[in-house]
Amino acid sequence: MQRFIAFAVLLLAFATACQKTASTTENPQTAADHYNRAVERHGKGDLNGALADYTKVIELDPRNASAFNNRGNVRQDKGDSKGALVDYSKAIEMNPRHASAYFNRGHIRQGKKDYMGAVYEYGKAIEVDPNYAMAYANRGLCRLYEGDDAEAQKDFDRALEIKGDLKAPLDGYIAEVKKQTLTRR
Repeated sequence: MQRFIAFAVLLLAFATACQKTASTTENPQTAADHYNRAVERHGKGDLNGALADYTKVIELDPRNASAFNNRGNVRQDKGDSKGALVDYSKAIEMNPRHASAYFNRGHIRQGKKDYMGAVYEYGKAIEVDPNYAMAYANRGLCRLYEGDDAEAQKDFDRALEIKGDLKAPLDGYIAEVKKQTLTRR
């Protein structure tokens, strides 16, 4: 009988925990609840919902650098690169070791063809995280656009040393950059 009661108590505790977990995304109360729902919404493509939730996280926890960085990602996905840059910069201001915020700023600068600005941002990401393969790869592409083939190759080599499965996509990007730079000359 005691084992049955103990099992029933455990079952009730499990059911309560499951209900609480489901309700946090349906009816978030805390910054963490809103953050988790924002991640879920962004993953499902609900950009407006994710933006609202990250904004609520920031309202509840104004020092949450990751919420600023992720809200920047949502803004970037919505085509608001100016707002995204503001959020990435705020994330870096709060946490100067936020490698992905530097990377994200670099990505925006690269998209605007500010290759030297992007090289700087990717370099900062690498300073913070020396094993950030994508930062090396993207910095290499920007250097290639700028005609610095030797430094670009060093970045490509380092990116592949860290993450060998980047070879096929990186080769495709390198070929595209070389084709674009040949047509500009």
